[in-house]
Amino acid sequence: MPANITHPVVAPCQPPDSNIKIWRYMDVTKLVALMETQSLHFARADTLQDPFEGSLALVNKIETDQLITQIYKDIESNASHEIRCTHEQARENFAQITRKMRQWVFISCWHSGEVESLAMWKQYGSSGGSVVIQSTYQKLLDALPSNNCIKEDESDIVAAKQINTNSSIYMGMVQYKNYLSPQERFRFGGNALSPFIHKRTEFEYEKEVRALIMEPVPDIPSILSVNVNINVEQLVESIRVRPGTPDWERQTIETLIKKYNLSKKVRRSEIDIKPMF
Repeated sequence: MPANITHPVVAPCQPPDSNIKIWRYMDVTKLVALMETQSLHFARADTLQDPFEGSLALVNKIETDQLITQIYKDIESNASHEIRCTHEQARENFAQITRKMRQWVFISCWHSGEVESLAMWKQYGSSGGSVVIQSTYQKLLDALPSNNCIKEDESDIVAAKQINTNSSIYMGMVQYKNYLSPQERFRFGGNALSPFIHKRTEFEYEKEVRALIMEPVPDIPSILSVNVNINVEQLVESIRVRPGTPDWERQTIETLIKKYNLSKKVRRSEIDIKPMF
């Protein structure tokens, strides 16, 4: 079975066309790791660049605080002195749990769009030897099992050890919201996945597709990333080198991937096409 797209959090986040193109920008060492391990890298949420990962929008935070306050008012009269705590303590306890979720969610990030993105090249593929692999939403969906062996990513290339065998994988398009708006909110409802399929409007240019794994178990916080088994040949439609890459470098990368029996040509970036006058 493919990844889960019917969960209440990700179901509204599906694209109108499942055959949209998606892109993953990376350096060549990560491409080698992808082919060597035949597995897709998922980074732990708190290791990503955005410090807002897993956080709530202003309206969601206000609503959550109000709900917690009401719950504690309802039980306060029946609680013994030993287990009573202030509303402020209750809100802080909830905040600690939501912060902890950042160590329990692992994410594979992709860019969606019909053509390459110069902004994505500058952000994620500016170094020498950088490439982008192009696939489709449907191919990634089919490549990711609904439940699969998760493996700790011990190195870029060496096959990683198994740490769990029953982890759900979800997939959807990131929804962008103004986190500081007093009116704008995202659907939360206490579901821990929701903050990880939403990002601030400032990142809307990324047009991000996410595959998500949630694994709230005690031994996970020591692990910064995990790998999930996939068939690379079926996932990848094409590979392109960064703009400005000389032909000898492109050919070297193409020779490299042939060693892994990946039947894909390494193409030049379409950004390098010559202008027509």
